[in-house]
Amino acid sequence: MSLKNRIKRKLKSNQLSYYIYRQVGRILYRMRKRWITPTPYLFIKMNPVHLKEYNELLADREERNHSLMTKAMPTSMTINTDGQCNLQCIMCFRRTFSQESLRAISADFGIFRKVADEVFPYLRRVLLTVWGEPLMDATFGEQLRIMKEYSVRLDLITNGTLLDNDRLINEILTVLDVLSVSLDAATMGTYESIRVGAKFEQVIENIKRFNYLRRKILKERRPRLELSYVLMRRNIEEFPQFVELAKELEADWIQANHLVVHREEMRKESLVYYKELANHYLLGAQKRAGELNVGLNILPLFKFDTVDRSGAEPLKNNSTDGFRKCPFLWKGAVIQGNGDVSPCCVPGYPIMGNIKEKPFREIWNNGLYQEMRRRLSTDTPFECCKHCFFTAPSGEESLFHIY
Repeated sequence: MSLKNRIKRKLKSNQLSYYIYRQVGRILYRMRKRWITPTPYLFIKMNPVHLKEYNELLADREERNHSLMTKAMPTSMTINTDGQCNLQCIMCFRRTFSQESLRAISADFGIFRKVADEVFPYLRRVLLTVWGEPLMDATFGEQLRIMKEYSVRLDLITNGTLLDNDRLINEILTVLDVLSVSLDAATMGTYESIRVGAKFEQVIENIKRFNYLRRKILKERRPRLELSYVLMRRNIEEFPQFVELAKELEADWIQANHLVVHREEMRKESLVYYKELANHYLLGAQKRAGELNVGLNILPLFKFDTVDRSGAEPLKNNSTDGFRKCPFLWKGAVIQGNGDVSPCCVPGYPIMGNIKEKPFREIWNNGLYQEMRRRLSTDTPFECCKHCFFTAPSGEESLFHIY
């Protein structure tokens, strides 16, 4: 007789105990058929990772099923808590805003706290930030404390200029999963012409300081270092050399992305106009990465038609079953500094709601989100999906979003 049947037989000898056993079983079954759990904090208190694992599995299933409404919450989230930045990078979309508009954006810690209370129990990681420099935020230390409280890991995107003291780095390391430093060049001259206001040698020393401190963490728990590179005309020729620099700086991998043109004056920097040159150096970087055993997340090469060599590969789904996969609509969201919820960071995104006005879960399954999920793989997706550089990284139109 199985253990389960032996327990049932023993309980039946006490009718009250057996009745309670059956009722609890029915309640648990109904809970499984509804939301993940009505009391997530019970799971957090017992094992904070348990709910996150369950949520991740549910999000995978609902993405596969193309569910319009999703019981899962996001598995990752980007939060733009502040609009400050100490640089004036030539390709940054911040340059499309006036200085008055940028000054009007200030940190609202209440938004971060509200997102944490509603969503952090389910999240694996939080990304800071695609809008400004997160280390300039006065509440950054408190944000780290809250992430630790909810067992959320941090993906930190930074220009690296302020990563200059041991206390700060050690504090970040307590919750860090990935540190992504935007570097974009292998030489001082090119770097400082792109990242206006930064000093190349200072940032390199800051990365070395970070490496010294992260080496003290056990290898299996050690946060990863990513170097990011925005590919454009002025830096493409030193991309293979950048791979060598990444090896020297102990980077775990390089993330390369094409320039997205936000302003007319940056059009001449787009590699859309230098496809053969771009392919040559992309292949060179790929070869060097293989020789040096450096991870390289490289975009597809530009493809040419045998008749017309002027056009990039046309937009098409990135899935063999005709369903365009999206890293955001089932698994991620972006919270702007004023509380607006957007599905992603691709230019032209719609505003789905505001977390100061409605709970996130209500926004996450509202009519606009359902319509965006429904139309993703149709002939009439939302404009930001149509020219998305995540789902169609080699489509020429995905690289231009000039307002």
